[in-house]
Order: sequence, then C-alpha cells, then structure tokens
Amino acid sequence: MSIWNEIYDNINNLEFKLVCLFVGCSMDYYNELTEENNQQYPCFLNNFNCKKIIILIDPCLETNLKIEEYFIKKGEPLECINKIIINEENKLRVLQNDNVMIYAINESFNYINYDWMNKIGSDTEIFYTILNICLRNKTKLILQDYSGNDTSYFYADLLTKYDRQYLLNNINLDITQFEGGCRFIMSNDMIKVDESGNFIQDKFLKLSNIKESKLFNKIFKFRLDILLYPILFYHNKLKEDPTFQFDKLYTNKIKLLFVIYDIEYNETVKESSYYISKFEEIFKIILKDVILAKELELSFYDYCLDIIQNRFLLYETFKMLQYE
Repeated sequence: MSIWNEIYDNINNLEFKLVCLFVGCSMDYYNELTEENNQQYPCFLNNFNCKKIIILIDPCLETNLKIEEYFIKKGEPLECINKIIINEENKLRVLQNDNVMIYAINESFNYINYDWMNKIGSDTEIFYTILNICLRNKTKLILQDYSGNDTSYFYADLLTKYDRQYLLNNINLDITQFEGGCRFIMSNDMIKVDESGNFIQDKFLKLSNIKESKLFNKIFKFRLDILLYPILFYHNKLKEDPTFQFDKLYTNKIKLLFVIYDIEYNETVKESSYYISKFEEIFKIILKDVILAKELELSFYDYCLDIIQNRFLLYETFKMLQYE
C-alpha cells in the first residue's frame, strides 16, 4: 500500500499550515474518549487556527476511529473520501472536513534510523521527505510516537544536520518535552509557541531559559544525572587511565547533552585528552547555567570545580539543589 505521494502533494499545499504524524495511536481499547486521552486529535490542536493534515499510523487502528467520534461530537463530522481494504489488518482511510484532512494507515512505521544499523529504511525516507517539505514551506510539523520510542536522540541528531534554530522553531517530535511515552495526560499547554508562532521546546533550551516551566525540575534532574554519569564518571576514569573504554550504551546520552548546549563533540576521536577537555567544558557550561537558573552565588562555580573528582559529593550538592 502506498499513499505517500498523495500525502506529500497535500503537505506541499500551502493551505495546510500544520502537519501531525501520530505513530502508535490506536485507541481501540479506550472505553471513553476524553480531552486528556485523545491521542488522535489532542486538545492542544485547537490552539492552532489553521487547516491541518493528520496522519494516524498504527497496524492496530480501530475500524471506527476515535477521531471520527470526536468530530461528530464537535459538530464537524468527517467525510470518508477514500477507503482501501487489502485485508483485515491492512487498510487505508482518508477522511476530511473543512478544517482537517486525515489519513488513517494500518501499518507500522519504523522511522528512526539508528546509526548502528548502517542503513536507512523506507519509513525513514518517508519521514525525511515530510520533514524537508515542511521545512521548505515553513509548515509546522508535530510528530508524536505513542509506541514508547524516545525521540530525543533522533531529534538531537537532526539538530546537527539542519539549521538548529529553524528546526526548533518548526519541528516538534515530542509533545511531552521529556521522554515521550505510551500513555500520558494531554493538556492544552503541551505545545508552546512564542509570539511569532515558533515552537518553544524546553527539552533543548538552557535551564536558565525555562525557570518558569512546569517541566523545569524533571529536566534539571535529567541533565544533572547525565552529567554525573556517564560524563563525570568517564572524565575521572580517563584521568586515572587514558586507555579506559566507554560503554557505547551511553553514547547517545552524552551526545544529547552536547547538542542541547550546542557544543561540538566528535565521538570518533581516539585521544583521551580530547574527552577530558570536552567533559570539563560541558561541566563548566552547565555549572554556569545552573547558577543562573537557581540564582546561586558565583562561589558555587569554584566550589564545584574543586570537587570535580568527587562524584559522590557533587551528587549530594546537586541533590540539595533539586529540592530547594
């Protein structure tokens, strides 16, 4: 089944200002549709006064879509303009009303390209095609993966390939602005935009820029946890033994923190001195960010540098900050 060329053409139609790609969004087992659980038309979409394309993709999409029920209750019923059933598990439906065009595709969608697989699958190519059309036309794109994938590392990789600020302004791959998830409570303020209509993405902003965010404490803890382990752990190990080998399981976390703070980081370098220097660099930058965010005395900076080799003491110090 291939409907993607038609989808590309419609995304390229400038009358559509917002594209939503919701992966793993079957609501077959939801007994009741509410504002807090609607994965197919989240309540925050009502904040966008524009025509929208919504792509629902999940091999288990229900026969009578919950999004159809939603628009009936809203008094804006959807008309089915195309329906293709190949077999019971594989079908395509295209529905629309005056404000939305919906593609419901009963397929899986494996769009994340993991570097270690050394290949790009067709779903990845589909995603990049949609992404590039949206960037070219300055169309907003929201992707939410309800199947459990954390898109943070995938998005961080995109930030190194595209214009960083332009991508942040127009492409949002996680409405939770944290680690995604299968089920969570929807709210009207999950997607934030500035006065120019650009996305505000707390996950990739400095702590000092999100002091008033309700996600501040979670993001603060997440970043300091990565800083303590693996970054400072590796830093101290390398100073003791330059031949120390990193655990590749933590490579993405390290890269993520460097991308958040827009610091160049090359994981292909072999010399241990490079990593010692880089880990000290990001430690100092995050320290300054913490001081601004928490409005601390500048002496805190020197104190933390003095105890950089003592991860336990640093942990206790940062732990106290989290519960101020």
